[in-house]
Amino acid sequence: MKRLNKKKSFVLLGILIAFCVGGWVVMANPFKVTDPNDPRFDPMEFDFKNYHHKNLTVREVFPVLFPIGTSKDYVDKVLVQAGKAKSYQSKTNKSEWIYKEPLRSIEGPPIHVFIFDENDQLINIKPGTGSGIY
Repeated sequence: MKRLNKKKSFVLLGILIAFCVGGWVVMANPFKVTDPNDPRFDPMEFDFKNYHHKNLTVREVFPVLFPIGTSKDYVDKVLVQAGKAKSYQSKTNKSEWIYKEPLRSIEGPPIHVFIFDENDQLINIKPGTGSGIY
């Protein structure tokens, strides 16, 4: 009888470990490609939280994702649809669009200013509070 209980304990422990590891993989997605230079990178899987406290920052990622001349529609697809950012046009400069990251902290979400020409083609990006990239 004791042998059966010991066997059940090992099976239950194995199941518990499998659930924990499976949950970690699903929640943290440690295998997600976040480097836009990697051919396996999918821009429609963009998530701002992948670029905070990591090796890559938005200042390094934005120029690869959005080279000069990128359409506003594409920027919206990646940042608003995939990244869940809020977007609105600047009241003082109609060529500037502000992309606000999803709320992350009590300090408020970081904002990024994208500057487009009259044809809605990207001219420059000011990530966070920094200066322009281009």
